[in-house]
Amino acid sequence: MRRIFVTYDPIEVTAITDLLERAGIAIEIRDEIDFAIPTSPQNQTKRFSSIWTADEKAQQALNIIAEYLRDIVRGVDL
Repeated sequence: MRRIFVTYDPIEVTAITDLLERAGIAIEIRDEIDFAIPTSPQNQTKRFSSIWTADEKAQQALNIIAEYLRDIVRGVDL
């Protein structure tokens, strides 16, 4: 397994997961905790999600993610 994407945004996780699954790429989402970024004095941790896939599908998945991110920068509707 290879980690292919990390984000703090759950909406972004959903969008990328949908794109990858529609392309036939099986993924695994792991929720993790970042202890280095204090979010408030009461809460010194922040959760983020990472998306993982099989090693042999990683490059295809990275290409799909790169295209998705380019489209966001260009303002293309998905």
